[in-house]
Amino acid sequence: MPRYPWRRSLLLSAALAVGWLVTLPGPARASATLVVNTTADLPTPCQASAFSLRCAIARANADGSGDTVDFHIPANVPGCTGTPAVCTIQPRRALPALRASSTVIDGSSQPGATPDTVPISKGDNAVITVRLDGTLAGKGVDGIDITGAHDTVQGLSITGFIVCFVCGPIPGQQTGGAGLSLRGVGDVVAGNMIGVEPDGRTPVPNQFTAVEVVAAKGPVGSEVIGGGNPAATNLLSGNKSCMNGDCEGFGVDVESGAGTVIERNLIGTTASGRARLANATGVVLLSPGNRLGGGSLASGNVISGSFGDGVLLGASGTVTGNLIGTNASGRAALRNRSHGIDAQSSGVVIRNNVISANGDTGVVLFGGDTVQGNKIGTDAAGRAPFGNGLHPSALFLGQPINGTDGIVTCGDGNTIGGPSPGDGNLISASGGDGISLVSSHNIVQGNTIGTDVTGTTGLGNHVDGVGSRSDVLKGTGFCQQAPSAGGNDNLIGGAATGDGNLISGNVADGVDLVASNRNVIAGNRIGTNGAGTAALGNGGDGVFLGGSCDEGTCAGSSSNTIGGTTPTAGNMISGQAGDGVHIDGQGAGISNVVEGNTIGARLGGSATLGNQGAGVLAGDSAVNDTIGGAGSGAGNIIDANGGPGVLIGTSAADSGTHAAVQGNLIEANGGLGIDLAPSGTVNCASAPPGPNDYIGCPVIATATTTKVTGHACAGCLVEIYMAAPGPGDQSHGEAAALLATTTAAADGTWTAALGPGQLSAGASVTATATTPASFQNAAETSEFSHNHTAT
Repeated sequence: MPRYPWRRSLLLSAALAVGWLVTLPGPARASATLVVNTTADLPTPCQASAFSLRCAIARANADGSGDTVDFHIPANVPGCTGTPAVCTIQPRRALPALRASSTVIDGSSQPGATPDTVPISKGDNAVITVRLDGTLAGKGVDGIDITGAHDTVQGLSITGFIVCFVCGPIPGQQTGGAGLSLRGVGDVVAGNMIGVEPDGRTPVPNQFTAVEVVAAKGPVGSEVIGGGNPAATNLLSGNKSCMNGDCEGFGVDVESGAGTVIERNLIGTTASGRARLANATGVVLLSPGNRLGGGSLASGNVISGSFGDGVLLGASGTVTGNLIGTNASGRAALRNRSHGIDAQSSGVVIRNNVISANGDTGVVLFGGDTVQGNKIGTDAAGRAPFGNGLHPSALFLGQPINGTDGIVTCGDGNTIGGPSPGDGNLISASGGDGISLVSSHNIVQGNTIGTDVTGTTGLGNHVDGVGSRSDVLKGTGFCQQAPSAGGNDNLIGGAATGDGNLISGNVADGVDLVASNRNVIAGNRIGTNGAGTAALGNGGDGVFLGGSCDEGTCAGSSSNTIGGTTPTAGNMISGQAGDGVHIDGQGAGISNVVEGNTIGARLGGSATLGNQGAGVLAGDSAVNDTIGGAGSGAGNIIDANGGPGVLIGTSAADSGTHAAVQGNLIEANGGLGIDLAPSGTVNCASAPPGPNDYIGCPVIATATTTKVTGHACAGCLVEIYMAAPGPGDQSHGEAAALLATTTAAADGTWTAALGPGQLSAGASVTATATTPASFQNAAETSEFSHNHTAT
């Protein structure tokens, strides 16, 4: 194969000498190596002594396929400086598009150049000695346009190409400004520095993008930007155009085609991977079916330092194995100033990334997207807090005004985590919520929210672990399609193995749902370490259900289920600074169910697992809520909480609250086992109005080892418990075991038979009465009766 272009034939040399070129017929030619040996932008006809890049591209196009463009520019020619010499080529107008196929433009062939040899965690140590600079090329020009197939550009620094918005056929439409414009199929971009000089730290922006993939006349797609080995690493940084503080420009812009792979690039950093060299936006994927990242941090991209989003997706695609918002080591913040990932389409898969330290929300979901196996808000090791949403631009007077959450579900039907090993995300240290569910039909499973990766150390999100408030102060106003209140029909956890989340260590509530209906919260550990053996409490309540008000109109939370009746459906809700479960009836929230949970500590367990407030609080006109139930598995264990076991109402004036409390084991709490507000006052004989209408407690007349009798409201369900007296219950309860149930007759009398061994002489019994539910009235339960000693 001939090494130099002028050795093809004497006839070709003669043609060049007189300024014309004859295309000779003949058999298929061998591939040629075309050697650029000048920095000058010389046009055709080309001379052997000064063969320019423009000539090389023209010759490759004439040959049609298979040529290699090498560089051997003497270090002493104009445009070459330094040691090793960096030779700069500055076209005076647009270079011809590369129409040939299977052509390689290889800047690494220039003397002194060496490829990158280090892991991406250590940056890019390539030495580049050829720079293509567009400063003199005029407006609306790209560095190299590639319209052929399977071409390769490697080992170049490409800088300074200028965008134009009035140069094209459509006024206002962008023309030029790309370092590389890929308009074919199967091209490779490897080992380049685009937007930055060969020193890897001095920006000379391409004003539109480092690399674009865009359709021309033919098919486009399946491009490879970067690759699986160090030598393929591109540095795509500093590309932008700014006016009046508003910047536009991209590291990579994929507008057309499918199958493009972008992996192992440094995007928005210097070559060291440790300092910012900002693009306006890191990567934009506007066409479906493309992949950003290589599946692991060793082969993914570093996408950091952007003035705007790290990644913006306008179509389905996969984002996997990238560092987004950190430096190349994953051990220090290098924030994108807006979102880490902004998915504006369904079908986006976000897996195994580190998405941390971004100025606004870590991940924004359009709907129908999947987020699994990511670390969101921590370093790559999952141990240090690198929260999203903490940039000063996201705060006003200390309050969040922009997106500040780990994840926001703007649309419906997203999957966050999953039950299989490796599916769950670590979501911690965010400026707002860990997850903000402002949409419906989302699944949240297997995640660790508010702790480090071990589940033993708190790295709390600064508001709630899982929240649903869509107001400005919670930072989700940018969700154009989200409702003003919380979402509905979401599943947080589940009853199967691996479904449950760990939601602990957050500054406010573990789960906070407002104006949010028909959600299921099951199988989670809320307020403990991962093993459930020590407190790692949330700073507010474990679970809060409440209302949202807008200009005087309020909407409540209704028909939510906390727990379940199967053994694995119950939550462990312990260690909070507030209440275990708080149901606020504001906005006419009704018919919530709390069943099958452990709230506080199990009997005999550590008292430090108790919630500091009530085990369960239902108030502010909460109606038709059920705490426990008559069915198998419905009862809760409510132990060792600092306040009452169950508190009904917020004050004596809260006569609109009506809740049933049935089948629960309630022990060792700091107040009454069941307390009708005001807290700490026994209201067995108080006259209504009041919470639960101050329904009277049963009166136990006799108790033996075989039978308990007494008096209660006519038609009421009476539950008889073995009492567990404690210092806060004033001899009313609490309840160590449910012994029997019966219904009071029309005259109020009742009798409950006991089985052998259920009750020993000398033990205490207590009872509750629950009114029957009707169409007009909710069921409501009394406090525990005065204890009675069995004989």
